[in-house]
Amino acid sequence: MNKENRIPPGYKYATCLCPDGQKRDFIVPDTFNEASPVLEQGSIKGICGYADERDAWELLFSISCALSSLSREGMAHACISTDCVYLWNNNMMLLEGGDLVCKEGEEWNSRKTDVAFISPQQVKLGHVTIQDDIWSLGATVFHLLMGVKIFNGQGGKVQHTSTPIPSFNESRYSSELCRLIRECLSYNPESRPTLEQVITISKDGLMKSRAKVGEKRTKGRIDEVSLDGITYWPEKIDA
Repeated sequence: MNKENRIPPGYKYATCLCPDGQKRDFIVPDTFNEASPVLEQGSIKGICGYADERDAWELLFSISCALSSLSREGMAHACISTDCVYLWNNNMMLLEGGDLVCKEGEEWNSRKTDVAFISPQQVKLGHVTIQDDIWSLGATVFHLLMGVKIFNGQGGKVQHTSTPIPSFNESRYSSELCRLIRECLSYNPESRPTLEQVITISKDGLMKSRAKVGEKRTKGRIDEVSLDGITYWPEKIDA
């Protein structure tokens, strides 16, 4: 399947120049009309550990909308992660596409995936579905906010039915956001929210959050990232 046939109506590919000098294809809305865009700020990996709730809602809304468009055509993404979601104009977040987009049920490219963002079912069965993407989306938001990858960076590889899901500090983040991420990271795919539910909840969360107008993201300090991991992720998961 060539890349032109991978993207359904409402979305398209845009080739963007990334900070490492490489050009990559991203899944973007049809309204994205910039010529030869440059993603100067790079992937969201650079802001992990000190992003705020607004960033989390933006990630959930932007990426779930792209996934919903893919899902309508029976497609999924091989691995949503903080490496393949990039910042655009501070507020919008773009999902890297290219050969990371595949048919639902198709085997995923293990060379381009990070086990920390792979659901337990995707690890065991070797193929990807939209339910796996929802788990990956939850793991990506967790890394963005906490500064650490879930389950000691082992992701679904070490998650079992009885594995406790690390909790957020609800004095720092809203109960709606904490609950949604916990549900996305459920071991049982049927217990995870649908993409439509993620879109609805995250859209409402965005409307309640203060917009970042003209704010340039800068990288945080290492000690800030470490503090988040210790203070807001007290559970110890042994791989």
